[in-house]
Amino acid sequence: MRWKVVAQLAPRVTGRRILEFIRIVTNLKDSELITDEYQAHNLIGMELKHSVINYSEQYVDGKTHTNTT
Repeated sequence: MRWKVVAQLAPRVTGRRILEFIRIVTNLKDSELITDEYQAHNLIGMELKHSVINYSEQYVDGKTHTNTT
């Protein structure tokens, strides 16, 4: 499997802008996003599989962590 990294400068980060970017660069049906608890990520979970790691409690939750591929 080949991985593609895509980055974009975001002058003002909002949940809506993050979701628009993700819609453009990924296949929502076959993707999972793993993030921290930043509130802007909450909107994303309504459109694709989304796991959250609470860094104040742990850095890994089973096999889920921000370095998961």
